[in-house]
Amino acid sequence: MSDGADPLAAMNAVLDEIIDFVREVKQARWRFGASATLHRELDSLFEDAREWARRLMQEDEDHGVPALGSVPTASTRDQPYRDVEAASAEEIRGVLEEILGRLDGHVASALALQVEPHLRSALSDVEVGVRGHRDALSAP
Repeated sequence: MSDGADPLAAMNAVLDEIIDFVREVKQARWRFGASATLHRELDSLFEDAREWARRLMQEDEDHGVPALGSVPTASTRDQPYRDVEAASAEEIRGVLEEILGRLDGHVASALALQVEPHLRSALSDVEVGVRGHRDALSAP
């Protein structure tokens, strides 16, 4: 089976995206003076994304795969996408919606390859969470 059709490799591509996303949210939380509502959403996103990563790493371990074996190290990762320090609340929402949209696509692709119930369940939970946060960010 090639990497493009390997269910664990697909799941790990999602894990990689989540790790990048955690960095983005963390940076936005620390550097941006957002409204209380946006800060609550950033806090919730941060906690959920960390939980998604933990769950996917546990699935790797349960399947005998090193949890971070296929994920780039912190020193080899690209720098965050945007300069969130100078961003407005609307720009922050836009960046997060864009990243969540990309993550949603990765999750959908990974789900399409999954046959094992535990992997499907883990990815389905991520999918539900991502879509919930996308809805929350797009709400007025």
